[in-house]
Amino acid sequence: MPRKKNLPFGFEEGEPHTTIVLKHRLRDKCASSLNKQARAVNFVWNYCNEAQKHAFEKRWAWKDKWLSTGALEALTAGSSKELGLQGHTIQKICDQYVRSRKQHKRRWLRFRGRKSLGWVPFSNDQVTFDGEAFTFNGVRYEPMHLREGIFYPASGMSGSFNQDSRGRWYINITVDVKVAAEAPVTRVGIDLGLKSLATLSDGREIEAPQFYRKNELALATAQRARKTPKKIRAIQGVGEDREGIRVDRRGRRQSVETGQDHHGKERARCRVGWLQGHALV
Repeated sequence: MPRKKNLPFGFEEGEPHTTIVLKHRLRDKCASSLNKQARAVNFVWNYCNEAQKHAFEKRWAWKDKWLSTGALEALTAGSSKELGLQGHTIQKICDQYVRSRKQHKRRWLRFRGRKSLGWVPFSNDQVTFDGEAFTFNGVRYEPMHLREGIFYPASGMSGSFNQDSRGRWYINITVDVKVAAEAPVTRVGIDLGLKSLATLSDGREIEAPQFYRKNELALATAQRARKTPKKIRAIQGVGEDREGIRVDRRGRRQSVETGQDHHGKERARCRVGWLQGHALV
């Protein structure tokens, strides 16, 4: 007898669904707890980096000079209580360290310090959602905005908390969404450019907003006045936010004649994906 496939919560057998990654901004009152965990994550990362450096310098002629994920997990075993982190979080830090070292082909990586942006990985099985907020490591994290019709979170997946340059925290989590039974037929190609933001296959063009150019005067004034880095990053962030919102609204406006996506909403579709959110994918 064939084994029945485990279905996500809220889905019926045979109902099409897919898994996507969503990013939600968290309220600022959650920053203190995440900053504390981020410092512990940096400590674990630096310990893995120091262990790899020591292994390479002392045993450079041996095969075990490259520490594997299992070796780092064995070295960090039993430290979750003292660090205030979940055990699976420490395991994911070790796994990500080995992946990054192999990807960049380095003997060891940079050490993480105060200027490093916060990052706390987790598994979806350790995160619960009650309809209004996420609970992780005994702390409740409230997002600023939520999307309806999405089941949080997807089982067997992983996610993370991350911090931007302005000190704001976000949660990146994999979720299950329903897929339309029939895909739209009408499509439009999108070609990104430098002079114009994008050119559609039907001849229409989306002009470049150039928000950074408009903020150059205020940014130069703040830099000459030696304002704090926080003030300068705020000016830069205003342009980024405006540009993202404008791209999203322009994409929705251009998509009226181009069909619907798997949510049943009208979005512009290109050969490589959907024009959705604040980015062209």
